[in-house]
Amino acid sequence: MRKDRTINNYVSVEINNETRRQIEEEELMAIVKHVLRSEKISRAELSIALVGTQKSRELNKRYRQKDKAANVLSFPIADDVSGVVRGEIILCPAQIQRDAKVHGMIFEETLRWMLIHGILHVAGYDHETETDAEHMEKLEEKYLKSKSFLQ
Repeated sequence: MRKDRTINNYVSVEINNETRRQIEEEELMAIVKHVLRSEKISRAELSIALVGTQKSRELNKRYRQKDKAANVLSFPIADDVSGVVRGEIILCPAQIQRDAKVHGMIFEETLRWMLIHGILHVAGYDHETETDAEHMEKLEEKYLKSKSFLQ
């Protein structure tokens, strides 16, 4: 089910759940709002899609040349002119569930982590170098621990 949401006049988020898994979309919105505000991003257009394993595998193979489902894929859309952060975040709940078990975490916490990870990628962060990876991990931990978005 596709839902378009507007956080304010400058931030819009589209959520498209293509899976049967029930997802707390209000919580996803709260996480987006929290991370964008903390990163001082006031203008953004994001699309969040929750997809099945097969779709995730197809996208991961096409764009990353990895023939397996990904827990999260992020596609920043460059637009240096307007200053608006734009991008698409693809989450695979089935893969996130498997990863949660591996990490000894619950599904909801792992979903939050992967969404935060995806938002940070769209915002311009990466983990190509060890320094960048450490910085990104610290931000993820900071946002996961704050949990102010749950209030």
